[in-house]
Amino acid sequence: MLAGVEYLRAPSAAAAAYHVDLILTLPEDSTLANFTLQLAVDYRAPANVVAGAAAVPPASRSRVKSGTINLLDDGVPRALSFALSWGADVDVDLHVVTAGGTRIGFDHPQADGGRLSVDANAGCGANHDRAEKIEWGTASAPRMGIYRAGPNYYEACGGFAQEVAVTLVINNGRFFQRCYRFALSPADENQDARLDEPLSIYTGVLPPRGTDLGLLARLLVNENPPPGTVPRDQLKKGMQAVQAVVFNRLASKEQRITNAPPTATLGQVITASGQFQGFSGGMEKATERRVDERMTVLVPLQAVSRPYWEDLFAVLNGDASDPFAALDKIGAVSVRKGAWALYTFSELRNTPRGPGGSYVPIPAAQDGVIAGNQFYTLPADY
Repeated sequence: MLAGVEYLRAPSAAAAAYHVDLILTLPEDSTLANFTLQLAVDYRAPANVVAGAAAVPPASRSRVKSGTINLLDDGVPRALSFALSWGADVDVDLHVVTAGGTRIGFDHPQADGGRLSVDANAGCGANHDRAEKIEWGTASAPRMGIYRAGPNYYEACGGFAQEVAVTLVINNGRFFQRCYRFALSPADENQDARLDEPLSIYTGVLPPRGTDLGLLARLLVNENPPPGTVPRDQLKKGMQAVQAVVFNRLASKEQRITNAPPTATLGQVITASGQFQGFSGGMEKATERRVDERMTVLVPLQAVSRPYWEDLFAVLNGDASDPFAALDKIGAVSVRKGAWALYTFSELRNTPRGPGGSYVPIPAAQDGVIAGNQFYTLPADY
């Protein structure tokens, strides 16, 4: 439990206004999620001092405000934000390159729905601001894709000749994904509008969770293993195969396959009862949390996360060839072309029949097991 009391005294009783900036700094590895802050303002009239007599205690009146502050949520809903802060009165700029390839910064403060909050300490002004934010509100949800963000050391004001500690926080709507720290040296000063690659942090942004494409994206993430556990080409092929299962079912309009009406949308096919684990009747909270956590964990693993996001968004944008589009026979059995169902391969020990019904497992010899999933087709005459 953290507890403490601090007193601040106004410098002058004649002051018309008194402004206090209260900053609480926590250790980087702190697990504190929220705390209660109590503020008390005490107004006191001067003591009545009479010569030769004891002072009369001053009259006073107090106002107390108390509230709980959640460190992970400031109460303002937003879809995506990048917040930059630094520790000296110098001019540092935040830049973000959007999924559409447009850079947002002090010279171009709005693009693709994102907006720069303020150009802090511009021109080495006297406001002593040391923070900038670029964010997308819920009304202007960011497009899916890869975003690149980082600081640029524009000017060392007043000949400041020491390193500047810089912190970048990426918030992808539900969690503070990661906090990054940089040290900018005087040699980094450039008086330019740019984002250098060594200072860039990449993050992937999925489509809104309430959309058909958002459901499909989360299904691909949920049904495939994380990057680094299987070869990159196999992981992308696994994404394509899972997406092919959904697309084939949608195109068939057969309720006996989809468990959804013939007029079902993409999202309704994904959330049809008993079809995709974690999505039956809608995306389950545990599934949503698992996908969010995976995307969060990937942010600092830049070497594996960037290729993963590139492949994921390529598949969602149309690079979606069905690995089994030419398959028409398994042994002597004629089958429908394409992938129609999948099952986690490791779970087949406990459920040997897999999805059951008339589904035919595609043998490993015909590449039926991809990225840990067993894929199935249907008899040609089904």
